[in-house]
Amino acid sequence: ISRSSSKQRIDGCNLTRKTLSQLLAAFVADLRFEDIPDEVVHDAKFRILDVIGCALCGSVEASSKKILDLVTDLGGRPESTIIFHRDKCSLTNAALVNGTMAHAVELDDDHRTATAHPGVVAIPAALAIGEKENVTGRTLIASTVVGYEILCRIGMAALPFGGFTLIDRGWHATGPCGAFGAAAAASKILELDQSKTAYALGIAGSQASGLYQFIAESSWVKRFHAGWASSAGIIAALLSQRGYTSPLSILEGKLGFYHAFVDDKFDARKLTKNLGRTFEIAKTAHKPYAGCDASHALIDAAIGCVEENNIAIEEIESIEGRTNKHLASIVAGKSPRKYTPQSVLDAQFSAYYVMSLGMIFHRVLWDELSQNLSNPKVLELAKKIKVVADPKFDKGYPELWGAAVTIRTKGGRKFTYAVKTAKGDPMRTPMTDEELKVKFRTLASKVLGTDQIEQIIKTVEDLDKLGQIDTLTNMLRP
Repeated sequence: ISRSSSKQRIDGCNLTRKTLSQLLAAFVADLRFEDIPDEVVHDAKFRILDVIGCALCGSVEASSKKILDLVTDLGGRPESTIIFHRDKCSLTNAALVNGTMAHAVELDDDHRTATAHPGVVAIPAALAIGEKENVTGRTLIASTVVGYEILCRIGMAALPFGGFTLIDRGWHATGPCGAFGAAAAASKILELDQSKTAYALGIAGSQASGLYQFIAESSWVKRFHAGWASSAGIIAALLSQRGYTSPLSILEGKLGFYHAFVDDKFDARKLTKNLGRTFEIAKTAHKPYAGCDASHALIDAAIGCVEENNIAIEEIESIEGRTNKHLASIVAGKSPRKYTPQSVLDAQFSAYYVMSLGMIFHRVLWDELSQNLSNPKVLELAKKIKVVADPKFDKGYPELWGAAVTIRTKGGRKFTYAVKTAKGDPMRTPMTDEELKVKFRTLASKVLGTDQIEQIIKTVEDLDKLGQIDTLTNMLRP
């Protein structure tokens, strides 16, 4: 529905019905922990564990150290924990650092229709302001759930391809949509009423930002998008708490979000359909592999083809990957940096490199991705790969992210392996609780010992029984 044909059309004056942000705000303000289904509560716990693991691993990255240096120099009241750092900082800067660190390793979850990373925005915001307010584990869970819901629905509503529509116009959906999600999470922690939550969403809309040009220049700033959105959402909620106002028609208004970002092409129904009855957090994909998940179905198919047919790497003559045109446009192409990554960021967005890693190591976690940029075996295999757009995989997109891989051997044999959608899709190919724990242990072990890791896992599993979340946040420091 474009703005001109939507029943929700608002010109910003003489409002006679609830705007979209008011409808979303009512959901945020009114949702009680008891309203959240048990399976969604369980899911949210593992989202929190996953983001903590990503931040622990990401804490040692150079980009994380730079932003930590800045926050240290800025100073401020010691309100909230910086993950794997002894000192606290202001709650807004804690969200900034933790969100940026968690997004650094490209292993955080992704909502495939919104084409955004909700966890690294909503959860750092909820942890930071939740620690300052010293809320219960149940409140942290509820805050996380509403943060995901608002972020994802705003991305989903863009037409015709959800969040990819934003990407196609140069926006990294995690940033623009994330500010709204973080504002929702923070508003829930602060117990803002419907009116003030709506104003918080409006303030967040004026902070919505994050350009996709990073992909062309191998820059760190993509990671910053998550942290900035997380921090911006907290600022929005705190301002609204103090009586600051904003446009209630921030989403559908004549000069609002959907006009500015997608030329008024959006489906208002996706913002409110089954709101409070179904939960987008439970439809968000976990990532089993480091790197942009536009490559993940290709990795699945490449590993599957090698393992099912017992193909020796030395016998491979050529590999062809086929996937959706949108996914291929992000991670494939003829750029030399796609075949021979010059940095970790190049590697994260190279289908050739991560497919090669998958076939050789049978997994693609942070060590594999970051430690093989000069590995001749990996680079030689990557040169044998081509990835093409296949209309077959356009069907079902953006809900389905499928791919197929065909391997030809030097002996003339040909093998094909296809996947309908990438591993981690919670509705079709979910990661199990045990797989997520293994992932957490692997990431956290970069900086923490076994006892501390297991203590964090146990605490998060029992999060709904936690009286004060500083019991958890205190475990996240060295």
